[in-house]
Formats: sequence, C-alpha cells, structure tokens
Amino acid sequence: MSLMEEAPASHRQRVVRTAIRLLAVLTVTGGITVVCSRVVPVNATTAGFVFLLAVLVLATGWGLLEATGAFRTCEKPS
Repeated sequence: MSLMEEAPASHRQRVVRTAIRLLAVLTVTGGITVVCSRVVPVNATTAGFVFLLAVLVLATGWGLLEATGAFRTCEKPS
C-alpha cells in the first residue's frame, strides 16, 4: 500500500491542489520569462517588477508555499 492510499480523502485533495498550484506557479513564471525576453523585450528592472507583482498576487491569493515557489523560480541562478 502506498502512503496516498492510506491518507484520508481531504489530505489527498490538499496534496493534489498544492501540486496543481505549484505547476501553475511554474507556468506563470515561465510565461513571464518568455514574454519579457522574447515577445516584448524589456530591461531587467521591468522584468523584475513583473515577477514581484506575480509573487505578491500569488501570496495574496494562494499563500506562502506557492509564493515561495514562485520566488525561487524567479531567482537568477548563481
């Protein structure tokens, strides 16, 4: 038996909802990246501001976990 089979339905729904939201976060940040670099070329300050707005909207609507995921995907790799 897997862990998901033993978990109550509400827990499974919460896990699925969180996974879908994290995939949505990746899609949004990827979309912002494509738009800001290819469709409408903007400077780094404008792109950063758009990412900031996206993280703030996600934090307001969905919560800390999804906003943290969005923030981590927006960071420039070191």
